[in-house]
Amino acid sequence: MSNSINYDDLIKIYTRVFKGVKEYTGYEYRLDHGFRVFKYCKHFCEMDFLKNKNVNKDALLIAALFHDIGKIHKVNDMKFMGGYDDEKFKHDEVGEKIVADYLGKYVGNSELIKKISRIIGGHHGNNLTEFESYVIWDADRLDNSGIMLLIRLIAFNEHKERNLEGMFEYWNKKGRPNAISQLNEYHFEEIGLLAESRFNKLDKLMKSLYIECQAGDI
Repeated sequence: MSNSINYDDLIKIYTRVFKGVKEYTGYEYRLDHGFRVFKYCKHFCEMDFLKNKNVNKDALLIAALFHDIGKIHKVNDMKFMGGYDDEKFKHDEVGEKIVADYLGKYVGNSELIKKISRIIGGHHGNNLTEFESYVIWDADRLDNSGIMLLIRLIAFNEHKERNLEGMFEYWNKKGRPNAISQLNEYHFEEIGLLAESRFNKLDKLMKSLYIECQAGDI
């Protein structure tokens, strides 16, 4: 990473944006999610599958931290983030347009900011021009592949006013099949293997949780 970029300042900026924001998947979930994707990408940069690639580490890491910045346009006056992406709103495309507003004071290189913007714009496959977008795409998906997914599932279950039976029904009919299908969608084999390991842990946990909820372990 470049010594000219103060990551502590960037983390403070990102924290101010999403601090206290609520959403269907939990309180300050977006804040913590950004931190995790940032950390994932830092680890990936030290792994063999990226070491020999021409990766702009600063662009990758800053884009990883701010990859969901476009979602700020979905936050209302009550600090609640509602709604989903659709044909009229894609958070990656919005993020590409607005991220420079948050970085200009702290990232002095205008070409680096443009690259960061393009990476964010392509991290879901839209306007995809940068290799680093693939890394964030996989890191983003990895964060939704393991036991962390249970936190989102519980929060969303509360929002939908489902009881435990409803949560398990949703998991078996929709959540689990979706998680399995996504295991085949990673661009990097090494990240896909991490996701598979995480999913296996989650799947085992969900089965154990169901047994306990039925008092079946007595």
